[in-house]
Amino acid sequence: METEYQNIHQALIDRCRSGDRKAQEEIYRVYCRTMYGVSLRITGNSADAEDVMQEAFLSAFRKIGTLMKKLELTTAYGSVRVDHIPAGFEFVNITSGCSQVSLGIAENAGYQVDAVCDYCNIVYPQGEFKGNRIKENTRERINGKVGSGTDSRVSVTSKYGNIKLSR
Repeated sequence: METEYQNIHQALIDRCRSGDRKAQEEIYRVYCRTMYGVSLRITGNSADAEDVMQEAFLSAFRKIGTLMKKLELTTAYGSVRVDHIPAGFEFVNITSGCSQVSLGIAENAGYQVDAVCDYCNIVYPQGEFKGNRIKENTRERINGKVGSGTDSRVSVTSKYGNIKLSR
């Protein structure tokens, strides 16, 4: 049974892409508490948390046209889950330390993967993988492709965490 992904905020995102300020305000209203909480835990101070949150929203609104095509993720201490990355993405670049990262990549997406994980595990669709996997003591490297087509790329560098690339 295949699960169909539905983005409940897609209409808002589309309106943001066209420069609709009211849509941007609605996205801000929906996510600001969560973003503030994360920012406060990271910075430990209210003023800095507000600055970080504001900068994150401004950056997201400036780059909203590329959100479905590119993902650059740098993490440290914590976990991040992206439930759906659609087919046709350009690249996903993950740099992770002491983190759990889980990416749900579309069933019909084919991609080139290049990963180096030190003191951690990487889970990927092994049945669809064609390439090299090298495990040396505490380091695991994979290089190859998942699915058909290789226009999309996934690059992973991780230490002390776990990475999951799932369908």
